[in-house]
Amino acid sequence: MAIAVAAIGALSRFDPSDPARVVSRLSIDDEVAPAFADLSPATRRAYLADVADIRQWSRAHGIGWAAGALASRHVFAYILTLARSGKTPSTIRRRLTALRHLAGARPDFLPFDPHELALFERRILDSAGGRASVLVVSDDAVIRAGLRGVLTESGAVCWSESVEEFVPDVLSVWDYMLVWIGSPQGADRFGAIARMEQLTSGVTTAVPIVAVHSGDLPGPVRLRLAEAGFRYLVPHGWLSTHLHELSDLLSTASLPIRFHLETPFALRQALGLRLDGSLSELLRAAAHVPQEVWANERGANDAELSRSEVNRLRLIALQSGGLPAPDFAKYSTSMRRAPELPEWPRVRALVRQALGYADTASSATAQHAFVDSDSSISSSTRAG
Repeated sequence: MAIAVAAIGALSRFDPSDPARVVSRLSIDDEVAPAFADLSPATRRAYLADVADIRQWSRAHGIGWAAGALASRHVFAYILTLARSGKTPSTIRRRLTALRHLAGARPDFLPFDPHELALFERRILDSAGGRASVLVVSDDAVIRAGLRGVLTESGAVCWSESVEEFVPDVLSVWDYMLVWIGSPQGADRFGAIARMEQLTSGVTTAVPIVAVHSGDLPGPVRLRLAEAGFRYLVPHGWLSTHLHELSDLLSTASLPIRFHLETPFALRQALGLRLDGSLSELLRAAAHVPQEVWANERGANDAELSRSEVNRLRLIALQSGGLPAPDFAKYSTSMRRAPELPEWPRVRALVRQALGYADTASSATAQHAFVDSDSSISSSTRAG
């Protein structure tokens, strides 16, 4: 009884016109709530409820809720989530207004221009219903801006960022991801592929990844893409001539069948590799070797590697990469013992192609450098 009387007394003493009391009772966070203290009680309640929803979404995606944690890319993804969940335009505008107010009052907490949120509103609310949402990842600023502009004009919702900026925390909100794979990172000319290898199979299954490239790609690069979870491989030349159709093709899942990547199993069989391997560990090890070893076509710099380093790479190629040791039948009548590890020229040829050092003119010739010449393997390669 005493507790009830005390509670009734506390409610009777609550003055809704007192900003301090309203902020205290409705506060979602003592750090950001004072930013709304200059508003009317009703507006404060609405905006604090909006910010509470944003905070919950941020924490659910592992972004956290602290000064500087929420970037503009996160806000864009959050607004896109609202639109996809059926929230009305008025609700979305109010959430953006609450964020604009917070960004203006606490630029240290939301470190981006409040006017940027107005652009987000137009880009998302003005998009055509049923159009795909696309994340473009490329280190080429011209390609980023061009793809984003054309897709947006076509009615799609699009965001773009560099490979270095890419973080998979809100990737699940997108329908597709377009990745320009020509992104040199150290010795790897396809550093964007290595970045996508960090994604889980659950993510790559839910969000189809489209690789965009220029020129012909040898089998080992296609295998890297397939093992990293890429679904499609689209030539830049074709994309350039069909750019204004891209939004329709993505929205209706109608990319030409010839751009669907083969499965890792099919590619491994065609390359004469074991079916249970993966190139990622071998290429990570290769990244610690002087770049000249892979860049020099004739291998004149192999002398820079110690025998132990060469054998370490050969062992990784066997155990993890799936590159088999030479066929014992070759040595059955020889005085020499059959090697237990793949031959170094084959390992080196495989790594060079996978890292992007085999030119298109010699790619077919180079491919035979690591596909076993035994007739049975050659036959399976042709069949694959």
